[in-house]
Amino acid sequence: MTNKKVKSLVDSFQYPKYGAGFFYKKLSNIVIENGGKIELNSELTKINHSNNKIENIIIKINNEELKIESDTYIFSNPFTEIVEKLNPKPPKNILESCSKLKYRHHIGVKLEIHGSIFQDNWIYVHDPRVKMARVSNYKTLASIYKLFLAETTKIDFNPKQVIDTKYTILESITSKPKKQKPSSLVETLRKEERDTQLLSYQILVDKFNKKYTNLSESQKSLLREYINNISNSNSFGKFINEEITKVVNELKSLSRKVNDKVVKIKLTEAINQAKNFTTKSVVKDNQVISLMRYYELIKELKDVTSVK
Repeated sequence: MTNKKVKSLVDSFQYPKYGAGFFYKKLSNIVIENGGKIELNSELTKINHSNNKIENIIIKINNEELKIESDTYIFSNPFTEIVEKLNPKPPKNILESCSKLKYRHHIGVKLEIHGSIFQDNWIYVHDPRVKMARVSNYKTLASIYKLFLAETTKIDFNPKQVIDTKYTILESITSKPKKQKPSSLVETLRKEERDTQLLSYQILVDKFNKKYTNLSESQKSLLREYINNISNSNSFGKFINEEITKVVNELKSLSRKVNDKVVKIKLTEAINQAKNFTTKSVVKDNQVISLMRYYELIKELKDVTSVK
């Protein structure tokens, strides 16, 4: 095993204080407070519809069928299963097409492994050859739970297990993330002859243009500046600030042509966020990505307003 840093999109992110379950619990409370009803541990058996509208649904709870009428329905079933429950049935070609759709069940396989594999809480697997989506590491959480049991119950744990558990928790609390060494690729390229540098740059540009043909001119210009200013010089920061000013002005202009109130509110929010976007020194990758998204938003707004 090497000390090479695992590739990750982010080094840190926000997560609900009491876990994802707290988030879903809050959502369910909002539904109930607004007059909605959530049926758990129920089986959807039939969706009665007419004139492109659901009249009612039939669910089964404890082998008893229950009819539910509402103006809004939210299903947690897979889409293929929902289509199969429609009454009357859709045309045969719709059912055949739907049956070909694929989805993944959440199947958890628990493994107890001695020793440390990786420091992350989880790693996503994107290789299609591997029949799994994610590897989760519950070493620290499991150690906390085991220590809790050892202190609050009469379960007879091996003293060595308790010591190892405490050491794992202590290691997790006190360990500091390793600093990643900057890539030496740029330095290597700078040492090459001028012709080699130009050839490398031309290959990079050709491959980029071939792969990202759908990008707008603004997006291409931004990425071109990003590549040329790999050292993150002050000139790139100045370029970003000038582009943000243009983005804000263009969004304001396009907002006047939008009639939808909801879209206007969202555009106002996007404009306010863009105003606070200016950078003073080093430009971060997430700022470049955000600006790319602003360009895409402007492009879509122009397409919509031009159609109207």
